[in-house]
Amino acid sequence: MSSWTLLVLLVAGYLLGGFSAGFWLVRWRTGGDVRSQGSGSTGATNVGRVLGSGGFAAALLLDAAKGALVAGCARWLDVSAAWAFGVGLAVIVGHVWPIQLGFRGGKGVAPMLGAWLVLAPLALAPCLLAAVVALAGLRRWVIAG
Repeated sequence: MSSWTLLVLLVAGYLLGGFSAGFWLVRWRTGGDVRSQGSGSTGATNVGRVLGSGGFAAALLLDAAKGALVAGCARWLDVSAAWAFGVGLAVIVGHVWPIQLGFRGGKGVAPMLGAWLVLAPLALAPCLLAAVVALAGLRRWVIAG
């Protein structure tokens, strides 16, 4: 694998991560900026606060697809596991700090889930189970997102 290919994958990962599904869904449906409401995040949880469960699901799926797409490309190009995770990290960084939104994005959870689904699906299941149990136990004290 050439250094140029890896660089293109990393930059493409960051730029794709910077496409904020939540920001554009709220802009399209309400004309507003999701970052000015709720937690100030562009992520699925805050989109759910603004648009309801349908908006939450759409933002979650689109943001997870970003991580899965780039991780899948890395796998398809047969890069090493370390570089594949690096490309997945680039998507997360782009999602959290998108240049076109003034470096104010989401929390990175959905693109991380998408990348993990492709790169380490067996590791994802116990992590999701632990997260669900923790959130269920803490839900009355902490508002996620």
